[in-house]
Amino acid sequence: MIITLAGDTVVTNEWQFRRKDGSTFTGEVVGRRLYDGRLLGVLRDITDRKQAEYELQELNANLERLVEERTADAANLAAQLRKLASELTLAEQRERQR
Repeated sequence: MIITLAGDTVVTNEWQFRRKDGSTFTGEVVGRRLYDGRLLGVLRDITDRKQAEYELQELNANLERLVEERTADAANLAAQLRKLASELTLAEQRERQR
């Protein structure tokens, strides 16, 4: 993608790059046009950041799954507790009627 840089515009993109050894990495390219018309660009290897983002997404998905499981468990326990309370109330009423 070619972008025309004008004024104080700063452009940031992520691309896949290939090293001389054939391996690939994710790079972040930040570019801007300088006051004298020259272009300034910086390329950063963000492989570690992308891996950390992926791991964070996985952890969040796992946490959400655990929260859903715990919420379902809590709802089941609450229903059991309501049932036991109801049975206890009925047992107390029967005991009073004796």
